[in-house]
Amino acid sequence: MFQNRQTDIPEMIIRFFSYFTILTNILVALYFTASAFRSKVIPFRWLLSKGTLTATTAFILIVGLVYQIALRGIW
Repeated sequence: MFQNRQTDIPEMIIRFFSYFTILTNILVALYFTASAFRSKVIPFRWLLSKGTLTATTAFILIVGLVYQIALRGIW
């Protein structure tokens, strides 16, 4: 992606991190990291709530379904 870019580097980074799959995977990684360390730091406390777990599960389910239904045939 970096070698074949057609835009400047900041725009390339923004485009990369705007994909729902990338954002969802980052959220999953943050949730499990906070869960593993039982983070009580205020900015990360919201990661351990049940609502965050439900949202993360729904987001990763959507990513999986879109892949299975729409993108698997392309691969």
